[in-house]
Amino acid sequence: MKDLKRQYREAFNELKEHKNEASFNQKAIDNAKTQLVNDFEIWYADTFATQPGTSMQIVVQNAGFSAHSFKSDNLGIDELSVPARSAKSFLWQAPEQEGEYSLYCTDCKLKDQLFKVNVDKTAKKFIAIMPKVEDSM
Repeated sequence: MKDLKRQYREAFNELKEHKNEASFNQKAIDNAKTQLVNDFEIWYADTFATQPGTSMQIVVQNAGFSAHSFKSDNLGIDELSVPARSAKSFLWQAPEQEGEYSLYCTDCKLKDQLFKVNVDKTAKKFIAIMPKVEDSM
């Protein structure tokens, strides 16, 4: 009987150690998730922000199996229809007035999903990347 009690205590203590380890790992995972979301929000804010007056090409890609229409209440574009499995682009010049400008799909079920561009004087300066031209020597 004493041997069974000892085995039980050992197994119980081992279980407690595993529970503590699992709890520690879960907290580490939760902290990593929080940090990932925070880092993404910082990246997103920097990536989709531009200074007033900046010209940019916006490409809307439709990976779905049916056409989708996109609208904006403040980008100054007409409705943009993108056929299934294709993309359309348009040139847009950020207005001088700071603010948030958005584009949304009128056909999608997720109505709250917007593509947003923040126009802000403190945004990083946009640098145009030109394609590399190969010398034909």
